[in-house]
Amino acid sequence: MSKKPSKGGSPTIDMTPMVDLAFLLVTFFMLTASFRMAEPVTVDPPSSIGDVLLPENHIMVTVDDNGRVFFGISNPVAKMNALKELGAKYKVNFSPEQIKKFSGLTSFGVDIKDLPRYIDSKEEERQKFQPQKGVPLDT
Repeated sequence: MSKKPSKGGSPTIDMTPMVDLAFLLVTFFMLTASFRMAEPVTVDPPSSIGDVLLPENHIMVTVDDNGRVFFGISNPVAKMNALKELGAKYKVNFSPEQIKKFSGLTSFGVDIKDLPRYIDSKEEERQKFQPQKGVPLDT
């Protein structure tokens, strides 16, 4: 039995599977990524050196340089409950669709009477509320 003589050239590597995998990963991350909603006011907090992390289920009240107040809750369930309580207190009716949609919004700075219209508006229309005048301090 004789050996076949080798070709002496370098072996070729097929890059097609690696390129396919790279495009699959890019497609996966593009489809599963969630974009961050636009904040009504940009806050640049000072750096922190503490080791203890604050819980993320609390209310965040932001006051900008002009004295405008913005309100936000990071927990969606707590946000829906707060909207129901605000609606009951100020006699503003919210539909179940509005309550569900509100749970996905970021912080806001509109008056309670304008809140149903703000929730129902599309993202582009919400930009018309910009700059938001902030939540009135007497409420």
